[in-house]
Amino acid sequence: MTDLLASPMVAGLMGPLDKQHADAVPGLQASMTTAQGNITTLQQGLTTAQGGVATSLQQGVHTIWLPAIGMVGRTTNGPVYNASETTTNRVMIAGLDYDPNTAQYAQVMVAMPKSWDRGTVTAQVVWTALSGSGSVVWGVQGLAVGDGDALDVAFGTAVTVSDPLLSASQSHLTTTTAAMTIAGSPAALDTVIFQVYRDAANGADTLTSNARLLGVRLYLTINAQTDA
Repeated sequence: MTDLLASPMVAGLMGPLDKQHADAVPGLQASMTTAQGNITTLQQGLTTAQGGVATSLQQGVHTIWLPAIGMVGRTTNGPVYNASETTTNRVMIAGLDYDPNTAQYAQVMVAMPKSWDRGTVTAQVVWTALSGSGSVVWGVQGLAVGDGDALDVAFGTAVTVSDPLLSASQSHLTTTTAAMTIAGSPAALDTVIFQVYRDAANGADTLTSNARLLGVRLYLTINAQTDA
């Protein structure tokens, strides 16, 4: 790396980005190529051109947080919004309470990034319960709609995940679901409606009290550096 930085060609291209500055940028020395006067570090997505430094978004899996307080319960069999505070530090626990005996559903509309590859997604559910013992089975499914598309369309096949209550009023994070196929043949600029439900009729759902949904971590793959 020292010889590369010391070469007249690279020194001329880097301009003010000398070896001292290069050493201060993590990953700059990891991989460096030159092409038409540009120097690119592949691992960090950091590009220098004529002495300037520009960052770009890494492609691959990214996360979107879907808070339960931003969801709406269905008119038919919807969970109830509720909030409580912890005893000592007054931390607010706000979310949607799902009944242990009836399947209930909430939905949220997400403007997916244009850089999304429009493939399958996965999810992790964040939840809690104020009392009880046993496990909860959560389900997530999606539907993509675009300009001129009908809205009264069936959701895609749900993916479910079971998670045990460790202790009342503790935060719980499920394992990652299997890959979820979104219905509606997703296209660029589509909005995706995600539906989150408690599968109360599932034999693995044994928690006899309400389960409070706090949010969903949605994992999607992007295949472009920008949404341009």
